Amino acid sequence: MKARFLFLILSLLPTSAAIAENTLAVGFGYQYGGVIGVKYNVKDQNNVFFGSLGVIGAALGYQHLTNEEENHAFGVMIGAEALTSEEGFAALTYNYYANGFSQPGWNFGASLGARRTDDDLVGISWAFSENA
Repeated sequence: MKARFLFLILSLLPTSAAIAENTLAVGFGYQYGGVIGVKYNVKDQNNVFFGSLGVIGAALGYQHLTNEEENHAFGVMIGAEALTSEEGFAALTYNYYANGFSQPGWNFGASLGARRTDDDLVGISWAFSENA
């Protein structure tokens, strides 16, 4: 069963990669792995998957582009960062792409979430449980 599933996934990868658009960005904040880092985006239609690696951390996330001009994206991310969230974090994200996602230019973002070291204000401590 595992071999069939793996074969199915691997056979779909070349098709997906051919229609995806990849971008690389440099920035700072949780979406970029902390103080400063690099974020690699893979866009497939209106969905953006990203991975980032920073000087002091890393993050993985997903965003959905909400309009045809590709200016606004909302999503989620998880990761860890050595200064304030070494135990991990989960957050909701928003990004504004001034020229659109597919065009070079500035983007501005914000995130709202919780760190594992925070009090569990919204009931998500189970996501960071060592027993999970």
